[in-house]
Amino acid sequence: MPRMFELPDKKRHNLELMPTVDAAARDLGLTPDGLTEVYVSLGPGSFTGVRAGVACAQMLGLADGDAPGAVLVGVPTADVLASPAGPGQWAAVVMSIKRGTAWCGLWRDGDWALPCADRPTNEFAQVAAERVKEDPGDAPAWWIVERSSAESSAESSAEADALACPPGFELCDPAWRTPSAARLFGIGRDRALAGHTTPPERLLPEYGRAPEAVRLWDAKAASGKA
Repeated sequence: MPRMFELPDKKRHNLELMPTVDAAARDLGLTPDGLTEVYVSLGPGSFTGVRAGVACAQMLGLADGDAPGAVLVGVPTADVLASPAGPGQWAAVVMSIKRGTAWCGLWRDGDWALPCADRPTNEFAQVAAERVKEDPGDAPAWWIVERSSAESSAESSAEADALACPPGFELCDPAWRTPSAARLFGIGRDRALAGHTTPPERLLPEYGRAPEAVRLWDAKAASGKA
């Protein structure tokens, strides 16, 4: 069972992450060159948190003189949310809800039957319901809305649709709705053993959509006000 270490202040990822990694390594009696593998969530998620996590992993994956860097495994957050689904079981993942769209996809048998993308939530619910109706499988189909996405989404009718369970689905176990470090560790370890690793220079965040500042700038540029 992996040991867990929490950031002292989860809203200060850029300041607290490396000191927490250092404290964890010291607690476990590890030196920097004894860190052989790093599994990191690629997002979507908090823009600053995802960027800080990936940058930290990239640094740990770089060689330092004769000491090789750690092997890196990037794991999309949606994979962590869908991972409890069993063989043949459908899992619809909905996260990063905003302005009537969400980062969402349809998972089955350890892979994405419908890869994640930024889609209108109501259209995704309809497509997911149709796929499950065509091939329901033996286990219940789970509808998984990431907890932080549900709590932070605005109360518009389009975003409320994302929180509703479409026909053919059941609401998942509440514990599934929060991506856990333990599940991330399990996926990362399996992928590392299978050789599915990523060099530091190719490890990139998965934001789901452009940051709000970029969207606003593009809107101003299109209107000639930038």
